[in-house]
Amino acid sequence: MPELCSTKFHRMKNTTIYVTGMESTHCQTRVKRALDAIAGTNITNIEAGKLELTVDSEHTEEQVKSSIEKLGYEISAGHTVNDPTCTTGCCAD
Repeated sequence: MPELCSTKFHRMKNTTIYVTGMESTHCQTRVKRALDAIAGTNITNIEAGKLELTVDSEHTEEQVKSSIEKLGYEISAGHTVNDPTCTTGCCAD
């Protein structure tokens, strides 16, 4: 008799991360590409300054934040207004 595979289900956590400097489509694409490479993440919405996603663990959420910061963006406590003098992210130069 064939052995049945045991599938382990993870409870995904919905989270919102506010990202200072991620305003343009170009910046949003950079962040999306970086996060797509992290297992256990699923981006549900990305827009200027705001990222909504599901993660499979607290560790994965910390990986996401670290990856965003390595790209030169800042994680903020709340949504930021589009600031034309922004000095973070890829469009700072």
